[in-house]
Amino acid sequence: MNLSDLIASFASAATVNYWRDMFGKIFIFMISGTISLAYADVSVERRCLESENNKIRMELVLVGDAGSKWQGGFVQYGKKKAPITIVYAASRGMELGTRQESAEQTWLEIIGKDVTGAYEFDTNAAAISGFRYTNKKNGKAVGYTDISGSMDSVETQCLTK
Repeated sequence: MNLSDLIASFASAATVNYWRDMFGKIFIFMISGTISLAYADVSVERRCLESENNKIRMELVLVGDAGSKWQGGFVQYGKKKAPITIVYAASRGMELGTRQESAEQTWLEIIGKDVTGAYEFDTNAAAISGFRYTNKKNGKAVGYTDISGSMDSVETQCLTK
């Protein structure tokens, strides 16, 4: 192998490595853009609710994806207790003019494979009112009040009581 053959082989290997590295960077850039677009419509809403007798406090977390119209969430009744899955069941809205003014939402509580209760509440823009939980087994209903507005951070302050 002479010097010109060695330089030619090095140049072509360097060129191949350059384009392989460049393609990898372009591919990663394209994928990262796709991932950020995929999560662009995801919303997370956290609320802190307290029972009418001030004995029970829970955190409500609702997650939605506007692109796929998927909704899900969980409730948690204390820092040491496991979150309980809730699934969106229904919504009834009242429209005034061309926009929806308020909606009553129903979410079902799922523990294991069973529906164990229902959460119902009214939404009006960013406010939640008329929140109530009904236990499916005994039919007992408990009313809650949204106290999120009195906190700097629902995530860190809600379940500290």
